[in-house]
Amino acid sequence: MITLALPELTEMKIYLPKELPEKEGVYFIRDVYNSLIYIGMSKNIKQRIHSHLLESGCSAIKNKKEIVFISYILKKDYEYDTEGIERIYIDFYKPKYNNIKSPEIWEMITPEMDRQLTEHVPMR
Repeated sequence: MITLALPELTEMKIYLPKELPEKEGVYFIRDVYNSLIYIGMSKNIKQRIHSHLLESGCSAIKNKKEIVFISYILKKDYEYDTEGIERIYIDFYKPKYNNIKSPEIWEMITPEMDRQLTEHVPMR
């Protein structure tokens, strides 16, 4: 059985874009009210956040002024893949800018993996 001790959002440090790592992980974007508005994953967190902040960048967040607080967790800190970790958080928090991902991504997660993942959902 996979055991994931994922941090709650309230436990995560907040970073400025220039402080973000150029590493793989899951990132969390919150607005001025500290509400979680988007969760994503990237091979390079710093680069991906930069593309969210660009006016011409590819982002589900159209109003760039909403991006205020950024947190992340690195893949290296967990035995599970970033897609699985991202899914746990999206399913739990349901941020307003996260759309349902394509079914192809979720087909990679077996029913047993899904059961194990949902047993370790972070607490609100």
